[in-house]
Amino acid sequence: MTKRRPYRKRPASNTCLKGYQAIKANTYDVTLVVEVTRRLRLKAFDEEQAAFFAENRIRKNCKTLATHMKGTVGDVHIMFIEENDDNESSN
Repeated sequence: MTKRRPYRKRPASNTCLKGYQAIKANTYDVTLVVEVTRRLRLKAFDEEQAAFFAENRIRKNCKTLATHMKGTVGDVHIMFIEENDDNESSN
């Protein structure tokens, strides 16, 4: 015979209230900023053009993310730009 596993109580949720608690709770609107760091590899003639292309590419592709998260795309900051010395072309 196998032993029965002891009952493990489910841990309290850290994202929402339980149904019986939600009835008594107040509603709040919370505005927050979500920061995402991303590294792009692209071709350009100089750092200024690379930064321009990267910002435009991120703004174009972030529309889907903004729609999914029901938010807006705000500031885009370039952290640093480094030239890749690999002369190999990746396909």
